[in-house]
Amino acid sequence: MTDRPSRILVVDDEVGMREGCRRILAAENYEVETAEDGQAALEKFKAAGGFDVVISDLKMPRMGGMDLIEALHGIDEDALLLVITAYATIDTAVDATKRGAYGYVPKPFSPDELLLHVRNGLEKRALRLEGKQLRQERARAQGEVRGGAQSGRVARSSLLSPLQTSQKMIPTHSCAKRAVDGGLHVIPQAIPYALSWLTVNNPSL
Repeated sequence: MTDRPSRILVVDDEVGMREGCRRILAAENYEVETAEDGQAALEKFKAAGGFDVVISDLKMPRMGGMDLIEALHGIDEDALLLVITAYATIDTAVDATKRGAYGYVPKPFSPDELLLHVRNGLEKRALRLEGKQLRQERARAQGEVRGGAQSGRVARSSLLSPLQTSQKMIPTHSCAKRAVDGGLHVIPQAIPYALSWLTVNNPSL
C-alpha cells in the first residue's frame, strides 16, 4: 500500500461547480485536477496514467458523462466514477450504473454528501484492488507449484534413466562364469563379477 494522497479528477462544464468541488476535496488533502468536458477529461486521464476517482457531470459539450464512463472503463476497468448532475432521474441513474458508474449524486449537494460518496468509493476501490492482487498472487503461486512439480518429475526421470540403463547392463554371475570359462571377450563390467566368481570357486586364489 502507498501513503500518497488519492488523486481525483473533477469534470464539469460549469466553472463554479468544478472549482467548488476542487476546494472541498483539496481541503481534505486529496490531489485534485479539473477538466471542462469529457474529451478533456479523457486526455488528462490518459496523460496522468489514471485517477483514483473521477467525478463527472452528465450533460457536457463534446463528450458527456455517459460516454466518458464507457471510455474510461475501456482504459481502466477499475476506474471509479461518480456522477453528479442536475438532471437526476431514475432512468439516468440506472443507465449510469449499468455503464459502470459507482455512484450518482444529484445537484445541488452539500460538501459532506460529496465527501461521503468519495470516501465510500475509495474504500470500495481499495478492497477491489486488494482482492484482485490476492487473486493474482494465488494464481502465480499455484503456477509455481505446478511448475516445480513438473520440474521435479523431469529431474527424477533424468536421474533414474541412467540408473535403470546401467542396471540392465550389469552382468550376472552366470555371465561372469561364462566369460571366465570361455576365456574370451570379457567385457570390463564383467571383470568384478568374474573375479568374485573365481575367488568363491577357487579358494586357493
